Amino acid sequence: MSTDFREFNINITCAEGQKGVLSFVNFFQKTKVYAAVSVVGGEPAVQFTPLANYFGDNPVWNFPMRFCLEESELQQDALTLRIELRRKRIFGGDEAIAEAFVRLGNLLNCNDSNLNFMDQICGFSWLLSPAGGRRGILYFSYCFGRTIRATERSDGGGVVAPPCS
Repeated sequence: MSTDFREFNINITCAEGQKGVLSFVNFFQKTKVYAAVSVVGGEPAVQFTPLANYFGDNPVWNFPMRFCLEESELQQDALTLRIELRRKRIFGGDEAIAEAFVRLGNLLNCNDSNLNFMDQICGFSWLLSPAGGRRGILYFSYCFGRTIRATERSDGGGVVAPPCS
């Protein structure tokens, strides 16, 4: 039995928020914000953007990432993209300030069959506070790549996912 995987490329572009939420200024400098991106329901892997640059009050990353998704889970709409914005802190660890959830099945269904598989589609999602209130909007672009067949291990120990990076 072979398993198929699909490349998912996403570029975390920027965020717009309520004044003071994403651009909090302490005594010395503007807040340093980064995004932790993961796929809920799939292989546990988290990727991080670098610390944001700012355009006015809005953090900007323009940072590409690539995930390898199991095709059957994607077709069953069992995968959710989770993007958590975190505030970098010196003391006490980093703080989650907002997060966005996007069903990957919905993004796959938005893919137009006339598009080249490397064409980027722009999207956005509401950013929610840890308590559930709206904090702003997160902008991203994405595309689904080609389907890749996994190889079986020679020792019979399961399936080896292809490298998607």
